[in-house]
Amino acid sequence: MSRVREIAPQGVDAAYDIAGQGALPDSIELRGAERIITIADPTGTSLAIPLSTAMATDGDRILAEAAQTAIDGKLRIVIAADLPLVDAAKAMAQSETGHAQGKIVLHP
Repeated sequence: MSRVREIAPQGVDAAYDIAGQGALPDSIELRGAERIITIADPTGTSLAIPLSTAMATDGDRILAEAAQTAIDGKLRIVIAADLPLVDAAKAMAQSETGHAQGKIVLHP
Protein backbone atom coordinates (compact mmCIF):
# COMPACT_ATOMS: atom_id res chain seq x y z
CA MET A 1 0.00 0.00 0.00
CA SER A 2 2.91 2.36 0.63
CA ARG A 3 3.89 2.15 -3.06
CA VAL A 4 0.37 3.22 -4.05
CA ARG A 5 0.46 6.10 -1.59
CA GLU A 6 3.80 7.23 -3.05
CA ILE A 7 2.42 7.55 -6.57
CA ALA A 8 -1.11 8.61 -5.58
CA PRO A 9 -0.89 10.57 -2.31
CA GLN A 10 -4.34 12.01 -2.98
CA GLY A 11 -5.81 8.50 -2.99
CA VAL A 12 -7.28 6.49 -5.85
CA ASP A 13 -10.46 6.88 -7.87
CA ALA A 14 -11.39 3.20 -7.90
CA ALA A 15 -10.02 -0.24 -7.09
CA TYR A 16 -10.41 -3.53 -8.93
CA ASP A 17 -9.22 -6.45 -6.81
CA ILE A 18 -7.95 -9.39 -8.80
CA ALA A 19 -5.47 -10.58 -6.18
CA GLY A 20 -7.69 -11.55 -3.29
CA GLN A 21 -5.64 -12.68 -0.31
CA GLY A 22 -6.65 -9.83 1.96
CA ALA A 23 -6.10 -6.89 -0.41
CA LEU A 24 -9.55 -5.39 0.17
CA PRO A 25 -8.86 -3.73 3.55
CA ASP A 26 -5.98 -1.80 1.94
CA SER A 27 -8.20 -0.80 -0.96
CA ILE A 28 -10.87 0.40 1.45
CA GLU A 29 -8.28 2.41 3.33
CA LEU A 30 -7.16 4.05 0.07
CA ARG A 31 -10.59 4.58 -1.46
CA GLY A 32 -13.33 4.02 1.09
CA ALA A 33 -15.87 1.31 0.36
CA GLU A 34 -17.21 3.00 -2.77
CA ARG A 35 -16.00 2.20 -6.29
CA ILE A 36 -14.29 -1.05 -5.34
CA ILE A 37 -15.08 -4.43 -6.85
CA THR A 38 -13.45 -7.83 -6.48
CA ILE A 39 -13.34 -10.93 -8.62
CA ALA A 40 -11.04 -12.76 -6.22
CA ASP A 41 -12.27 -12.34 -2.65
CA PRO A 42 -15.72 -13.71 -1.81
CA THR A 43 -15.35 -12.38 1.74
CA GLY A 44 -15.58 -8.87 0.28
CA THR A 45 -19.35 -9.00 0.56
CA SER A 46 -18.96 -8.84 4.35
CA LEU A 47 -17.16 -5.52 3.77
CA ALA A 48 -19.90 -4.27 1.42
CA ILE A 49 -17.64 -4.85 -1.61
CA PRO A 50 -19.40 -6.41 -4.61
CA LEU A 51 -18.11 -9.72 -5.92
CA SER A 52 -18.24 -9.99 -9.69
CA THR A 53 -18.54 -13.55 -10.87
CA ALA A 54 -19.74 -12.90 -14.42
CA MET A 55 -18.37 -15.50 -16.78
CA ALA A 56 -18.55 -15.75 -20.54
CA THR A 57 -21.51 -17.99 -21.27
CA ASP A 58 -20.24 -18.87 -24.72
CA GLY A 59 -16.76 -20.01 -23.67
CA ASP A 60 -17.21 -23.46 -25.20
CA ARG A 61 -18.10 -21.92 -28.57
CA ILE A 62 -15.14 -19.51 -28.43
CA LEU A 63 -12.75 -22.34 -27.56
CA ALA A 64 -14.13 -24.51 -30.36
CA GLU A 65 -13.68 -21.68 -32.88
CA ALA A 66 -10.10 -21.08 -31.72
CA ALA A 67 -9.34 -24.80 -31.98
CA GLN A 68 -10.81 -24.94 -35.49
CA THR A 69 -8.71 -21.95 -36.52
CA ALA A 70 -5.60 -23.84 -35.39
CA ILE A 71 -6.73 -27.06 -37.11
CA ASP A 72 -7.33 -25.14 -40.34
CA GLY A 73 -3.78 -23.77 -40.19
CA LYS A 74 -5.05 -20.20 -39.93
CA LEU A 75 -3.64 -19.49 -36.47
CA ARG A 76 -0.79 -17.02 -36.83
CA ILE A 77 1.46 -16.25 -33.89
CA VAL A 78 3.79 -13.31 -34.42
CA ILE A 79 7.21 -13.66 -32.79
CA ALA A 80 8.68 -10.29 -31.84
CA ALA A 81 11.92 -11.74 -30.49
CA ASP A 82 13.55 -15.14 -30.10
CA LEU A 83 16.20 -14.91 -27.39
CA PRO A 84 18.35 -17.30 -25.39
CA LEU A 85 17.39 -17.67 -21.74
CA VAL A 86 20.51 -15.79 -20.67
CA ASP A 87 18.90 -12.70 -22.25
CA ALA A 88 15.80 -12.93 -20.04
CA ALA A 89 16.44 -9.46 -18.62
CA LYS A 90 16.58 -8.05 -22.15
CA ALA A 91 13.32 -9.84 -22.99
CA MET A 92 11.67 -8.43 -19.88
CA ALA A 93 12.83 -4.92 -20.71
CA GLN A 94 11.43 -5.27 -24.22
CA SER A 95 8.13 -6.59 -22.86
CA GLU A 96 7.82 -3.77 -20.35
CA THR A 97 7.98 -1.15 -23.09
CA GLY A 98 4.54 -2.30 -24.18
CA HIS A 99 5.64 -2.05 -27.80
CA ALA A 100 6.60 -5.63 -28.61
CA GLN A 101 4.84 -6.54 -31.84
CA GLY A 102 4.19 -10.17 -30.96
CA LYS A 103 5.35 -12.78 -28.50
CA ILE A 104 8.81 -12.83 -26.96
CA VAL A 105 10.21 -16.36 -26.92
CA LEU A 106 12.98 -17.50 -24.58
CA HIS A 107 14.82 -20.73 -25.30
CA PRO A 108 17.63 -22.70 -23.57
